[in-house]
Amino acid sequence: MRKFFLLFITVCLVHTGFAQVKVTSNGKASVGKVHTLDNGRLKIGNDGTAEGLSFYDSSNGGTDFRIFRSGNIAYLTRGTNLTRSIKMHSSGAVTIGGSTKGTGYGGALRVYSDGEAPITSFGYHTFDYGSVIASLGYRPLSVVFDGIFVNSQGAWIHNFQVFANGDLYHAGSYTKSDSIFKRDITTIPNALDRILDLRGVTYYSKSDGEYDIDIEIKENLTASNKEGAFQRPSPETIKQLNAERKRRKMGVVAQEVEAVVPEVVRTQRDGTKAVAYSELIGLLIEGMKEQQTQIEKQQEQIKQLVKLMDIKSIDKKAFEANGIESLPVLLQNTPNPFNQATEIGYFIPETVNSANIYIYDVNGFQQKNISISERGKGATVLQATALQAGIYFYTLICDGKPVDTKQMILTR
Repeated sequence: MRKFFLLFITVCLVHTGFAQVKVTSNGKASVGKVHTLDNGRLKIGNDGTAEGLSFYDSSNGGTDFRIFRSGNIAYLTRGTNLTRSIKMHSSGAVTIGGSTKGTGYGGALRVYSDGEAPITSFGYHTFDYGSVIASLGYRPLSVVFDGIFVNSQGAWIHNFQVFANGDLYHAGSYTKSDSIFKRDITTIPNALDRILDLRGVTYYSKSDGEYDIDIEIKENLTASNKEGAFQRPSPETIKQLNAERKRRKMGVVAQEVEAVVPEVVRTQRDGTKAVAYSELIGLLIEGMKEQQTQIEKQQEQIKQLVKLMDIKSIDKKAFEANGIESLPVLLQNTPNPFNQATEIGYFIPETVNSANIYIYDVNGFQQKNISISERGKGATVLQATALQAGIYFYTLICDGKPVDTKQMILTR
């Protein structure tokens, strides 16, 4: 009888208008002042950081785990430190952590941290593929990754953006290249020859022709935060973007590059090829150096040829005075025209293995072959009796390569 009386008193207290715990006949319960029980089985009517649900270890104490509402924000936190909590705004946006640096609204999820990285992602796969972080965008201009620098005035500077169509824009990039990360460093050999074997191409991207960026504005969209970080491009800008997508692009074909410079080509997991364009810089540097060496050598040869223009004989002093020491030289025959004999002067460097002077008539038929065995300054005398009167051409050949060709005239 006593137990029944206590139970009756308890039920009466629960059902009184002043009770803090209320249970209705349909099984719904409320704590605090709740104006309606239409939604949910359990409702807490008090608002504030000291209200809501609290889970803790009654035997050991410690920081409790809390769920409560304050204003338009619902909190999930350990203890009362709201900067280290999960917050849901009435708009549905979720914020993890807190920061005096993070201001404004925008984004369904925001993560703040004044200490370590706001987001750390770990991925472990038992296979050699899979994504650690995946960001999906269903429109070409959707930014699937946005690296923002907030300046001292609070303005957002977008210095790194990856778009859903695969385009990447950034303010600058640096590739780790310190010598401590490298071994077996050697200079690229035959760089110029490899460059000459490459082919630069222009092309249209297949993906660019598959769709256009939607120009029609279907919703009344405005900036989603006060910084204007996610403003929709104007129709004029979208038209310009669509026009640019129809332009030809420049580059190389990965399969062709791999045949010449395999060091800069990698196979992706879907079997397609990719080129590390930045790694071609080393090849270009060495190729330019090789080309510069060739240019300097040719310039020196040109200087010597210019000096030869005024030399009409093989006088040793003339050669020495003009600094002609390493270039094969063929001089104009003297006298020219001639009717008895003429002298053909030449200079053959010590580095030349074989040297010949070939004499041709105006029809291109070879009339004489004069082999030159000595090196340095020399001359050969051609007798008029060896040829008929007419116009002839003579060419100096060194190691199978023509050096120079001149004309001479034989009269009677």
